[in-house]
Amino acid sequence: MTSGADLQGRIFLHTYDWKADNDFTTLELILTAPVVFASWINLQYYGSAVAPTAFGGGNKLIHNVVGGIGVVQGNGGILRPGLPWQTIHDGDKLMHEPLRLSVMI
Repeated sequence: MTSGADLQGRIFLHTYDWKADNDFTTLELILTAPVVFASWINLQYYGSAVAPTAFGGGNKLIHNVVGGIGVVQGNGGILRPGLPWQTIHDGDKLMHEPLRLSVMI
């Protein structure tokens, strides 16, 4: 169905045949690994773009990593869990359109 379609690099596709998946373990694997991973990536970009003060990482130039779970700017301040501004913005515009993740089965 997607052959020849311009999906603009926004799609992760899996080949899945429900007839060959008697106990649905393959479907479960797809939903518990790639979908969760895609959700993490999407939420980081989405949150960092639509609410950079709350969910963004701030300025990359003055980051200090804290415990592998986030960064602080400079030598203190609030924990910044998201992506640095330079990752999502080129100085003039957002580099990624903030879209919510859609999963279709």
